Amino acid sequence: MRTSYILAALVIVGCTTDFEDGDEDTSTTTDTGTDTQADTAPADTVIPDTHVDTTVPDTPADTTPDVVTDSGPDTAVDTYVDTSVDPDPDTALDSLVDPGVDTAPDPGTDPGCVSETAALGGVCDIMAQCGCPSGHYCTYYTDFAFCTAWEVCEPGSGGTADVGEECDFTEAGDCMPGLTCVYDRPTAHCYKWCLTDADCPVPMACSISLVTSGCDPGPFTHLVCN
Repeated sequence: MRTSYILAALVIVGCTTDFEDGDEDTSTTTDTGTDTQADTAPADTVIPDTHVDTTVPDTPADTTPDVVTDSGPDTAVDTYVDTSVDPDPDTALDSLVDPGVDTAPDPGTDPGCVSETAALGGVCDIMAQCGCPSGHYCTYYTDFAFCTAWEVCEPGSGGTADVGEECDFTEAGDCMPGLTCVYDRPTAHCYKWCLTDADCPVPMACSISLVTSGCDPGPFTHLVCN
């Protein structure tokens, strides 16, 4: 019995509180104190990569210059002056005229003959039949590409057809020297070259200017009598 009382008393004592029945603790407490306990834990420390790449480069640098400069001045100066003057001048001057020079006019030519087409290269007179060497006669040469014509010397004696006679238009030298073959339809006849009416037989006049294929006006300096 005595033991039971002691236990009951302990139980009652253990349940005792500072509040009376029905009271509640409604108070709130604010922590206004400053936390003075510093965080002494060390900061995170990152170890840098200290491993240096010491591998030899793939291509070694070329430290040798490409061109070797010649820094030494050229001191080998030629100081030799040629003083060997020829004291004997050449006095053997050729003052003679070459005796082989031909200063005479060509045989058969007339130095006083003037070509009406000299400006174009003419060398003879087609009307007077002068200016050509022996065995040649004066006639026209025609350059159809440039529509020009000038008097030239042709070997031979020319044709035989006279003024007004029929001629072969395809034959350049069918008419007598000083004449030309003109196709006047339906056939061709020989006409005389002229510059004025006085060069034509009476009652003809110096009135026709000849034309050629592709050249109009014609390339001839002379007209023909009609």
